[in-house]
Amino acid sequence: IRFGLKGLNATIATGFTASLDAMGYAMDMLRLGRAKTLLVGGVEELCIQTFLGFYKLGLLARSLNGTAPSFAPLHGAGCGTLLGEGAAFFVCETSDLPAALKATAGAAVVVLDSIQTVRVPTLRSISGSVLQIRESVFRIQEAAKPGDGANGPAFLLVGHITKGGEIAGPKILEHMVDCVLAFEGDRRMGLRFLRAQKNRFGSTDEIGVFEMGGKGLEEITDPGALFRSAGPDAHPGVAVSSLVEGSRAFLVEIQALTQEVSLAMPRRVATGVDPRRLLSILAVLDKRAGVRLGTSDVFLTAVGGFLAREPAADLAVAMAIASAARNRPLPATTAFVGEVTLTGELRLPPSLDRRVGEAARLGFGEIVLPDSARGRAGRLAAGGVDIIYSRSIVQCVEKYVR
Repeated sequence: IRFGLKGLNATIATGFTASLDAMGYAMDMLRLGRAKTLLVGGVEELCIQTFLGFYKLGLLARSLNGTAPSFAPLHGAGCGTLLGEGAAFFVCETSDLPAALKATAGAAVVVLDSIQTVRVPTLRSISGSVLQIRESVFRIQEAAKPGDGANGPAFLLVGHITKGGEIAGPKILEHMVDCVLAFEGDRRMGLRFLRAQKNRFGSTDEIGVFEMGGKGLEEITDPGALFRSAGPDAHPGVAVSSLVEGSRAFLVEIQALTQEVSLAMPRRVATGVDPRRLLSILAVLDKRAGVRLGTSDVFLTAVGGFLAREPAADLAVAMAIASAARNRPLPATTAFVGEVTLTGELRLPPSLDRRVGEAARLGFGEIVLPDSARGRAGRLAAGGVDIIYSRSIVQCVEKYVR
């Protein structure tokens, strides 16, 4: 009555899954065109599944001594809720954008999932087309910024992505919004990185690190030790580099394994490192430093699912491979930072202060840098880390894995 709805009327009773079944029934009716708007409600009875769900979310009221969950109503301190039967209702509508904007009038935050599926009925084109996305985002902009100093709701638009990690559809979507955020990370790992690809009102140099926990994504405020092995012992094929993502520096462990094979074309497998970069480093090691790997499989990985994209990781990659090939461990408290050129020389990366400072904070004794960093020797040495300078990859190989 409140929403002025008429038409379909159904009751579904299937135990503690009744609400989910009712939601599925409503979505089927919307897809079939039997209705444009449906009011869906449900009551969940107490069962072990709902108990565990409420317990993991921390919504159970605590007992008076604060030790065990109880079935008491919401405590005065707001530390829990009544566990018994819960009820909720939702308004389900079609992908008609004007109707959806009308229904969300007065809201503070509106989440639209996904922008490629909504459509403006007056336009004769399919959802996700350039015309539909342009008109949809334009109408959303009008609702969010009505003008005359007034502020509408904040809109969060969820978009599809391609296999390459880019936003699916026309680029005009990225041009029209104020901010583009992307969650990245290996789907087999629990870590996720939140990056700002566009920010009209701030910097895009920041990065957020999250881990999937029992209550969902949880922020990791100090991710310094996430991308290194736990053991203190040195092993062949292990090198550490100090890499910068946004405004943060991370010490990332690079692991390499080489194995002699009789195959005509040995394998080169890289995880977390650009495979093309790996091939060029292998060529430099073979041609300049005398590390012969033409008859060996090479496996390379960055620990913890980190994506070592910047060239500053080249020196650590090269030293890890050389260490594995000659079966000589590198010092466990030494970090390697520098870009390896095709001539075998080392180039200086930016943000050296952050890299050296992070190495000092995590207890590293020395860090190997390109020789061109000597002009900053005094400022860098103030971090308490011994600075080792090297002109080329040949010097590093001769010094550490000869």
